[in-house]
Amino acid sequence: MDFFYLNQLNVINIYFKNIFESIQNPFLTKSMIFLTDIGGPSSIALYCLVLVMFMWLHKKYSHLSQFILTMGTTAIVAVGTKELVRLPRPTGGLIPEIGYGFASAHAMMAVVFFTLIAYSYKSHFRNKITRGVFIFMCICIVLVVSMSRIYLGVHYATDVIGGLFIGLIISSFSILMYEKHQR
Repeated sequence: MDFFYLNQLNVINIYFKNIFESIQNPFLTKSMIFLTDIGGPSSIALYCLVLVMFMWLHKKYSHLSQFILTMGTTAIVAVGTKELVRLPRPTGGLIPEIGYGFASAHAMMAVVFFTLIAYSYKSHFRNKITRGVFIFMCICIVLVVSMSRIYLGVHYATDVIGGLFIGLIISSFSILMYEKHQR
């Protein structure tokens, strides 16, 4: 990578770091810790278990196998990306974190999980407004979990953007394969 490219990434990271540091306060910090936990590994694992039961009860067996395969793949890609790229996290975060920074596994797992939920359950909402609100809420959860990682100082903005991008690629591929298999 050339110096200009890396410098541009630093500009993005510094810009977002400054914005989030300027709005830090105790209430917002507690809120961001709660929001980041929504996308944490334990929470996502619990949501997966609940969603698997819902899919089983709703007889969405093909969505169930798609979901299990895609979430498992995402977990492997998240760990593999961190080990392959080995970019450090920011120092001085508001909460302790270990491991490498790129790409944000919280962002990656959240975007895949909530994209698959939106895709699998959008047809349950016959009313277009209700369906739109459901999809909008899924998007909002992904965005607040992702922003919380930057606010808490445990990821650079580029880590989160990378996690979102990789997650969108994985979920898009999963949906395309599901659609192809259903034909």
